[in-house]
Amino acid sequence: MPQIYSYQKVTDAITSYWLRLPVDENHHSLGTELATIDGVTYVSLPDGVDLPTPQAAEITASLQLISPDDALKAAIKAASPHYQLINARVIEQIRSRYSVDEEIKALRLAGSAEAIAWADWVDDCRAWGRAEGLKLMAASTAETASLVVQDLNKADALAARTRAKLVALKNMSPDQVETWCGANITNLAQARDALTTLSVAVGILSRRL
Repeated sequence: MPQIYSYQKVTDAITSYWLRLPVDENHHSLGTELATIDGVTYVSLPDGVDLPTPQAAEITASLQLISPDDALKAAIKAASPHYQLINARVIEQIRSRYSVDEEIKALRLAGSAEAIAWADWVDDCRAWGRAEGLKLMAASTAETASLVVQDLNKADALAARTRAKLVALKNMSPDQVETWCGANITNLAQARDALTTLSVAVGILSRRL
């Protein structure tokens, strides 16, 4: 889990002081300045990486290792150019395959192979964005809960696609579905089986409402 430090930059008549970040063997910075909010600067360091010492006394006077609450995490993300860049790249990835018009079309074709392919691509792009964001700061409580639900929904949708009846029904026209029901639902056991199939489909689709 990334470490988050807060501190206040200091400028006097001669010098500006800011936090020195660790570097790797190629002199690339191992930390990221996330944002400055109300005069306080927030910095992310990878887990297990320490700040170099010594730091200027002007910096250590305000330097703290913090555990930001959900409200502060949201504020940092809103103010951070790094999160804005991640969001922009997620959109770029989606647009590399689907235009806005194509997305609208996919939404109108919910349940079709085309719509499923679009939803899978968007999920993959968003998952990449979440992974990049987690490199900078841990998810909020709400985000963590949302991820659990999203993962469950995706797993359930994938499982539903393996059901032969659902696969067959999704490729039928309304008239074909009516004909299929008339030919395949002739007793109580078949009715229960059909109702189970429909309940699975409704349960998956209702999560998109």
